[in-house]
Amino acid sequence: MNKNTDAMNQTFTGTLLFNELPFDIVTKIFSGISQRDCLTCMTVCRSWYDQLPQYTQDTVWSKLFISSTTVLPQNNQRWKRCIGKHVKHIDFSSFDKEQELYLFLSQMYELGCDQMESLVYIII
Repeated sequence: MNKNTDAMNQTFTGTLLFNELPFDIVTKIFSGISQRDCLTCMTVCRSWYDQLPQYTQDTVWSKLFISSTTVLPQNNQRWKRCIGKHVKHIDFSSFDKEQELYLFLSQMYELGCDQMESLVYIII
């Protein structure tokens, strides 16, 4: 393999973005995406799946908006990789069953969300 082929392989696997750019630049690039887009980006390749959560946790994942229409990602590994102690605020709305809300909060605690600053329940 020559040097150009190696560079193309790195670009294709996504490692070039994370390994060559400074942390602050990559964080800025991903700071404007939605949580849904972040989860989609994690499907690009294994490198993005492994590395993207660390670049988005303080911007994209510091606040969650959850409603009864939100599919609670109980078995979604991508979503679970993005949740942790950096989640500071959760806004809830329209939970029909108190048990669903309790289960969701229990799951958040199990995923390390134990330093939350606010929980807001919005009645619609």
